[in-house]
Amino acid sequence: QNDDSRTSVLLLNTGGLIPNDPISFVDPKTSEPNDYTVTIIGKEAFLGKDLTNLERLPESIEMIEESAFKNCKLSKLKSLPSNLKKIGKYAFSGNNLVTLELPSSLTTIEDGAFKDNRMLVSITMKENLETIGADAFNGCTSLEKLELPKSLMSIGDYAFSKNSKLESLTIPDGLNKIGAYAFNECTSLKELKLPESLRTITT
Repeated sequence: QNDDSRTSVLLLNTGGLIPNDPISFVDPKTSEPNDYTVTIIGKEAFLGKDLTNLERLPESIEMIEESAFKNCKLSKLKSLPSNLKKIGKYAFSGNNLVTLELPSSLTTIEDGAFKDNRMLVSITMKENLETIGADAFNGCTSLEKLELPKSLMSIGDYAFSKNSKLESLTIPDGLNKIGAYAFNECTSLKELKLPESLRTITT
């Protein structure tokens, strides 16, 4: 935490969650809520905790680190904070998300960020997103709708592997790299349009 700016990194969930409300940041010494603005959710902050009723996150959050919400039974969260810039490795993997809207501030989705969200039907990506890491949406077996933004530059290995309900996808002009097996086992994919800007398809 930073006393001058009153900002904080939430490293561990010490105070619990209020159902249907954003994360409450509680001072572990006094057990009282403080007035720090949480800007980063730290590595494994809520790993494995039951967050079934969590519907939103504080708008102040700019970064969600590795495995922060991994295996948390998230199902009611439908959008991410408007200031979020980066989603770390496996940050939301193994949850029950159904629909999700990503903010226009987001530039990076790291490896495995949404892996094995088997109930995810649709995800909305906005302009400014540049990188989708390896395994980012691997195992999202219910994903039906997907529109990639024109700002996207690279898709990692196995990024959309096992998206067995995805039927069509247009790769935006501007993208220059698709990783190995990015669309492996997308058994319903009938059409994949590739742009002239594409320079590398890894094998």
